[in-house]
This record gives sequence, C-alpha cells and structure tokens, in this order.
Amino acid sequence: MKVKSRPLPYVGFILLLICLVSCRSYQLSADNFIVRGDNNFISRDTRTKVFLGPILTSELWNDTQNPVHSERPEKSYYSLLNRLGYHKNSHQILFTNDGRTSYDLIGAVYVPTDNRSAQQRQLKIISRLTKQSTDAGEWYDEVLEHEGKIIYHALIPYSNIKFMERSISLIYTAHEGQGVEDFQQLVATNAAAYQTPGIYPSDMIPYDCGEDTVIRFHHYFVPLSLSLKNQSLSKKEIRYEYVIKAFRRDHVDDLVYYRLLQIPPITQGAFRVCKGAYTLQYTTLKGEVLWTEDFEIE
Repeated sequence: MKVKSRPLPYVGFILLLICLVSCRSYQLSADNFIVRGDNNFISRDTRTKVFLGPILTSELWNDTQNPVHSERPEKSYYSLLNRLGYHKNSHQILFTNDGRTSYDLIGAVYVPTDNRSAQQRQLKIISRLTKQSTDAGEWYDEVLEHEGKIIYHALIPYSNIKFMERSISLIYTAHEGQGVEDFQQLVATNAAAYQTPGIYPSDMIPYDCGEDTVIRFHHYFVPLSLSLKNQSLSKKEIRYEYVIKAFRRDHVDDLVYYRLLQIPPITQGAFRVCKGAYTLQYTTLKGEVLWTEDFEIE
C-alpha cells in the first residue's frame, strides 16, 4: 500500500489543549483478558475479540505483566486518537501496549451513541479511509506518515445494524526502519473473523490429540492456602479474576487448556489432555504467576 505523503489531520493548538485536559475521559474496557498461547485479547464487556498472535513474540511476555493491557495509556496515545478524528464519547479503549515493543499499538471499539458530534466524527473517519477487501472479509484503512513514523490505521466493522453500528479500530505506529505489511495481514485476519454480525469467539477450541483417540483427563487442585490468601485481598484487587492454564512443558506458548476463575476461585477441576509432559499454572488475570506444578500424562 502506498504511503500518503500528507501529515495527520491538523487539529490546532486549542484542540490540543482540550485533548490534554479532557481526553483522559476515554472509557476503558474493564472486563478483559489475554492468555499467553491463545493470543486473543478478549473484552467481555464489549463482546469483542482481537487476535494479536503474530505481533506478540515470546520476548514480550513475562511472569508479571501481559504485553497489552487496559490501563490508562500515556497522553501521546490520546493525542493520536484525537488527531485521527476519534471522539471520547463514542469509543472505548480495548488495549494499548506496555512500552516493551518496537511499535506502538492502540485497540478501540466504537459504541453507538446519541452524541451527534461523535456520530459525525465517526462518519468522517470512515469516509476518509480506503475500503479493503479479500474473499474472507473487509475493512477500512489508511497509511500515514507523521514525525518520521509510519502509522497504519484500520477500522473493522462488525455490525451494520442501523443505530447499532459497531467497529473495532486498530492503530499501529511503526518505529524507524519498520513496515506495516505484517500488521495489515493481522488486520485482514481479524476482519475475516467478524463477517458474521454479533460473533463472539469462545475461549479456546478443544486440544487436538491427532490419531490418539483415547480420552484422558487431568484433575488439578489449587492449594487451599493460596486461594484463601487471594480472597483476603483488598476490594480493588479482588475485582481481578484468575486463570488456571496448562501448556506443554518447556513450550510455554503451546497452550492446551485455560479457564478463568472467579472470586472466590474454584480450587479444583479437570480437563481433557493428550499424552505428554505439561506445566500447570495459576496466575492473575494480568499474567503474574502465583503457583505452578508439573505433571505427565502416560
């Protein structure tokens, strides 16, 4: 795709001041998660999913924080949203990245609103973008150059019902020497997943054991002392849920099972699994590992 040689739409000094004062009012997705190995950012409060696998390399994950999150982003992200024409009353931020990547990333969802100004801004954004399509799906996008960086801006519609239109926006800022071709392919993959209005993907498909058709189950027990400890957290902390997950031992990205745990957490369960050696982990929703054990299936 040819990069447009024009700058981002100019908003003026006054609008920039307004952004610095008020654009922090963008709503954030409050009920969401991403699990290493699945790599789908799922927002349950907006009923949306964004596949991020190809850009979430192993180096970006650690045991204390996921590479994308829904915490308050830096001012530069709000400034970029405003420059691209977004309105705080009609968009909810799904995620941003945490600064450990060689690119910047914003995910947002358009939520229908009665605010006329917000509606007009949304229409202006769509009219400015170029429609793209494949046999699998369609989306709108543009490639802009700003301050020496390439910005790929995409909008994926997933509900065209009048007065209930919804769309996901993905904004990728490439740093020096980077292109946007891989991210364009990621957008195409997500567009293909949203061709059925109202689709909401399940957590994870059953693990395929290939020709091995014997059904085996692994039963797990989270230590009672650990679950009781989590119940004693402050009210602010216990709003977060927990995850029990299993992956092939020494292959942390090869996820075979995961389940979200409410507060108080369920301390035992079972799941189908193939032959092999595995690691089971109990983590916070943000990715911090609280407990782990190895097990084998013969």
